[in-house]
Amino acid sequence: MTLAERDTDNKPTVVLVHGAFEDGSVWDPVVERLSDDYTLVVAANPVRGVETDNASLVGLLRITEGPVILVGHSWGGVAITNAGCVTDDVKALVYVSALAPDHRENVAGLLARFPGSRLEDALVPAQLAEGGTDLYVRPDRFHEVLAADLPEPVARRLAARQRPAHSAALTGPSGDPAWRRLPNWFVYGDADESIPPALHAFQARRAGAAEVRVVKGASHALPLSQPDAVCQTIRAAARVLTLPVPNIAPD
Repeated sequence: MTLAERDTDNKPTVVLVHGAFEDGSVWDPVVERLSDDYTLVVAANPVRGVETDNASLVGLLRITEGPVILVGHSWGGVAITNAGCVTDDVKALVYVSALAPDHRENVAGLLARFPGSRLEDALVPAQLAEGGTDLYVRPDRFHEVLAADLPEPVARRLAARQRPAHSAALTGPSGDPAWRRLPNWFVYGDADESIPPALHAFQARRAGAAEVRVVKGASHALPLSQPDAVCQTIRAAARVLTLPVPNIAPD
């Protein structure tokens, strides 16, 4: 039994992967807009590091039937970059205000490549009893750093229910990038205070993106603040995958 039963039109399943300091509810506006047209799966991303998150996402993909579009937000981009190499069912990648590391790159180094991120100064470490460190965003900085184009009461609720990221998520090296072999799309805001817009642009160029959509004035919280732009980008990827194959008669 698979998680997603396919229709005869063979539309792709869209797997949505959230990032750090959030949970799957960040995709709610996207799910609301796309659920009539696609099978949607919201992954529960642990944000523990490359290996752990990769294992979790790959396990989900193995019970998801048919062609898949992987969509990652923020750290979720690291997850789709790695998991997209594991199964041939993944046909496209969509990076939503997301990180797209190359082989052996880590998130800390990638964020430092261009100026403009205000994330590091907003993080609070929490030591774990079993060793290691969880990272949280200070509630009084959450709005400005991650969600400046959302109403402040909404940002306060997001800050209150944020899920931590393990420090290994920032320092662990990424594996072979799926964007080297799969078509990919990027959408991001030009007012992102977490991942610098210059880094988004660099990543999209490096990955040879099929399309880059830049949303003026948009923050890092794109799935919540600009769901229409996110959905347009996902639909663009899906259209490419579902184009009919020409019936070419043999000579």
